[in-house]
Amino acid sequence: MTDGKCIFTESGLCLNKKIQRLTNILMSLFILVGLMLLVVSCHISNTDTTNGIHTDNTLASESLEIDSKKYFSIITLPDTQKFIHFKPEIFEKQIRWIINNRKKLNIKHVIHLGDIVDEDEDISMWETADKIFTLLDEAKIPYSIAIGNHDYSMGSGAPVSQYLVREKSNYSKYFPSTRFSRLSTNAMHSYDAYNNYQIINFGNAKLMVFALELYPRDRVLTWVKDILTEYSDYKAVIGTHAFLELDGTLIRDIEFIDENQQVIDGKPPSIIWEKISKFENIVGILCGHRINSQGFGSFIKSVQGPKGNRVVHLLSDYQNILDLNNPLVGSINILIFDNDLRILKVKTFSPITGNLSNSYSLIGDSESL
Repeated sequence: MTDGKCIFTESGLCLNKKIQRLTNILMSLFILVGLMLLVVSCHISNTDTTNGIHTDNTLASESLEIDSKKYFSIITLPDTQKFIHFKPEIFEKQIRWIINNRKKLNIKHVIHLGDIVDEDEDISMWETADKIFTLLDEAKIPYSIAIGNHDYSMGSGAPVSQYLVREKSNYSKYFPSTRFSRLSTNAMHSYDAYNNYQIINFGNAKLMVFALELYPRDRVLTWVKDILTEYSDYKAVIGTHAFLELDGTLIRDIEFIDENQQVIDGKPPSIIWEKISKFENIVGILCGHRINSQGFGSFIKSVQGPKGNRVVHLLSDYQNILDLNNPLVGSINILIFDNDLRILKVKTFSPITGNLSNSYSLIGDSESL
């Protein structure tokens, strides 16, 4: 109600029009500031790991350096075939970054998850890969390779994309077992040209890093089980090219056929997991192989084994991201272990762009890493 000079409130108080106008402006400002704070709060708390994209702004200030007395790291190199084929400078930058950050991250081992090259028959690709891996040889950084389907001869069967010859590959010519064993920092033991494990010593603890062939055959899995049984006091990480689908479920079927048009002799991940999950000393299974329509695949989860042990399942593959300005180009994974050989944290980082896209804390006391 008004009398021309005053605006009366419900309680009968008279407010000067100018005061009322100022009050309205202030209330509008308060509402606007509140909405802005709400938007900022929602943005900062958004940690969307769908498809491996992490939008947590706190990552920008997270340090990669670790205390080498308490922790060490293993680096995973996912599929590099498209880098070798089209932009080998990406792969070289990955390797040089690993060498330059060896002390900062206390890097004990590097494992390539397969598909080094795009086409096994193209010798120039193997020569490029050989030249770049020689940088790790010269730096004396231990590494291993879990051979992928593109590293085998794909033959001329039908359909060609599914045809794979187990025993025919240029891989063993360029990466014989002796190449890995020369790096004596880690003790290495081979089953054959495509399957081996290396031992990492950290204090009084020992970690075995297995590099296994694509869809390991029965006799290979028997060898792995024998080693895990004999060295039950050692922890173990297993790298094999194909294990997880993009959604984190196990790959159900083997998609490759041999020269007789039969499914290749090997076991699908469901059988692999059934055979090795019963061993309490398994702490991680690492793979590549799968990508989405955007050209990459990323998934991580911690699962419980039959005996209560926690096992990290990690899929990573950034092969089709070739744009040097894409934050994910050339991404690698940094697995951080403690004195008890638990995987505390996994960080996904691009040595090309310097982008830390993911930082997964797997155990409560790893938040400060």
